[in-house]
Amino acid sequence: MKKVALLVVATLMACGCAEFKDAGRSIGHGTRDAMTSIGHGTKRVVNETAASIEDSTSK
Repeated sequence: MKKVALLVVATLMACGCAEFKDAGRSIGHGTRDAMTSIGHGTKRVVNETAASIEDSTSK
């Protein structure tokens, strides 16, 4: 599970801004669930990123 979560984060970081928004929209809540197993610091960063994706795509 940790490897999958890290792969998701690495993939999202490698994407451009538009692609990142699309990827975040398709992954949604599942990304945050995957990050739970890594640790509090990583989970917090991903939750903040997910919140910004939700805000930017809902406009």
